[in-house]
Formats: sequence, structure tokens, C-alpha cells
Amino acid sequence: MKTLITPIRAIALIVAVAASFMLAACGSGGDGGGYRGTSDGAVVSDVPSAEADLDVLLGDCSSFRDRGYLASFLDSMVEVAKSSAAMRRNLSYACFDAAPERTLRFDTVNFFDAPEAIKDDDYVVARAMEAKALGTRKRFAQMIQQPQEVPGSNPLAALEMAAQSRVRRVFMFSDGLIDSRDLPRLKTMSEAELGQAASDWGKAMSGLRGATIYIVGAGRGVSSVELVAASRRLFELTLEKAGADLVWADSLPDLSSTGGDRA
Repeated sequence: MKTLITPIRAIALIVAVAASFMLAACGSGGDGGGYRGTSDGAVVSDVPSAEADLDVLLGDCSSFRDRGYLASFLDSMVEVAKSSAAMRRNLSYACFDAAPERTLRFDTVNFFDAPEAIKDDDYVVARAMEAKALGTRKRFAQMIQQPQEVPGSNPLAALEMAAQSRVRRVFMFSDGLIDSRDLPRLKTMSEAELGQAASDWGKAMSGLRGATIYIVGAGRGVSSVELVAASRRLFELTLEKAGADLVWADSLPDLSSTGGDRA
């Protein structure tokens, strides 16, 4: 059944699309909790916004970015934004390096709040949020170009930062490898050693309980099968401890049916 577009609704739709960008320019809760507005209307904080259901997008700005892999996922990042918008979830995003506990800063796209004038028309709100999602491409492209402050990559520490808020989904665009002083000999660690490391990490990730964590681009461009296997196993053990599900994938799975949430 087609949705009837009356002249009044058509005008409202045009206004809604424009209002969605005006809403972004006003930020989403920058009046407390350590948040501050940016020039393009995003909200920056040390941890993601906890005002509504939250998804998180993380980009690996290590050699994964430098070899061109991260930029190849730009379309997939926009698909994540479209999925969050359809589910009316805020989406926090950031690029991480080897010390995210010191360097990670999240920008947040507010897909939860609709302008007062259109908030009671679900169709118009949905189209406005979809338009805002399509507008995230520029933001993600800018994120990908962010200079790396600390050489290397520590995706587990980035997850720990994300877990400081109650998160529904995390989309990490990364090969999944841990290149950090925290785990200098990951490839040769025994199962018991991996389990101990996972226990330590998992305790700090209670905010991920019930969430689904996607590692998109897992193992891409990595020649060491052993290192990929050890990284995957550490993720599995850590997220099992945290009570979260892991999706280890080369490309972004289809989010159109369930949205990627835990069943």
C-alpha cells in the first residue's frame, strides 16, 4: 500500500528534511555531562551519549586506515547510520588508535529527537531521519582523515570506552588486530593466558551486556593466520565475559531485517 502524500504532508516533508539538519546544528544534549557542540552540530564527549538507545561506530585509524581499507567501508558506515536512524537510536562515532583511553573522542548524531512541528507524524519524521543519515557520509569521511595520535591499534580499549554507556550495537571497522603494548605477544599466548586477559577486559565492559558487536573487515590484509585467530579468540572470550554477542565478518551483514540486534 502506497503512502498518500498530500500537499500539506509534502510541504511538511520538505520542512522536516531541512529541520533535521537544523536540529543537528543545535546538538543533542550539550548542556551537561561533559558534552560540547562542534561547528557542524555534532556532540563531542569522552563517552557516548546515554540520552536514548545508542549505537556506536568505531573506525580503526591505524595501518588498517593507512592501507586504504577503512575508506573502502564508507558506504557501509552510511548503512549503519540509516539503520540507527530507522530505529531512532543516537549514533556515536569515533576513530581509535593504540591508546583510546587517552585519545578517543565521540561525535554523536541525534536520531532520537524530532522537531516539535513534525514529531507526531511518523512518516515525515522517518524521512527526515533518513535524510540526516544520508548526510553522515561527510562526517565519516572526516573521521577517517583524523590524525593518529598514538601509533598502533587497541580495539579492546576502544570497546571499553564505548561500554561506559549502555550500548545496543557496536560497529567496529577494523581488521580486529591488537597492536598495543598491552598485549605485546598476542600471537603466542596460551588459551589460559587469553582467558585471563579476557576476564580483565570483560569486567570493564558491563555496558555491552546484551549488545551485538560487529568487527567488520576482520582479518582483512593480515598475512598471519595465527595472529588473526588469536585476536578473534580474545574478542570471543572477552565479549562472552561481558555478556555480548560477537559478529566477526569481512563485510557488513544485512541490517534490513532485524537491525542486527540480539534476537
